[in-house]
Amino acid sequence: RSMTFEVMVYPHAREQEGTIVWFGPTNKTAAAGFALVQQGADVFLDTGKGGRLKLLTLGGADPFHVAFSIAADGRLHCLMNGSELPEAGTVKTDIANWPDSLLIFGNDAAGARPWLGLLDGAALYARALDAAGLKADAAAWQARLAARQPTPRVVVNATLTAKSKFPKPEHTNYNIAYALYDWKVNKVLSGSFSNKTVRVAHWIWL
Repeated sequence: RSMTFEVMVYPHAREQEGTIVWFGPTNKTAAAGFALVQQGADVFLDTGKGGRLKLLTLGGADPFHVAFSIAADGRLHCLMNGSELPEAGTVKTDIANWPDSLLIFGNDAAGARPWLGLLDGAALYARALDAAGLKADAAAWQARLAARQPTPRVVVNATLTAKSKFPKPEHTNYNIAYALYDWKVNKVLSGSFSNKTVRVAHWIWL
């Protein structure tokens, strides 16, 4: 009958169209669920059944933390980067009647609104946290981000020893794939690296 969701969002671009996160019942249309969406430079929370709350306008492709909770009586608490939005109000919801649910990242339930970016620290609770709880979570995330150190840069001379094999494009329904490349390290040119091998993974076009 209630829920809380929070996530750290890293947009790929300041202006794009897509659904960042969608959560809703498996037996209904995309419009029946809750969605965090980006429309141009604006970010909205769609609360189902036509409800929409503007969260912020992006000044750049900077990361932001969003958290919202919905109580059993429909009361909505929503925080952006730890600051509560006073205009959240109430929403119409029938979470208690959902037979099952889906949590989808980077698209909506119909697969029609892909979004580009990174998500971190996504959490879904089967209860409604109050504003104080949401603020504490947001503060914890800000502290975690501040404590992160950049990954050290290493340059090596290496020889390719193995790579992923994929079917020809005409033999598959997909045009991208996740590829793995194994390299033998011949010499470390800069930085510190003690391993004799390294595996590189990235998306490729078929």
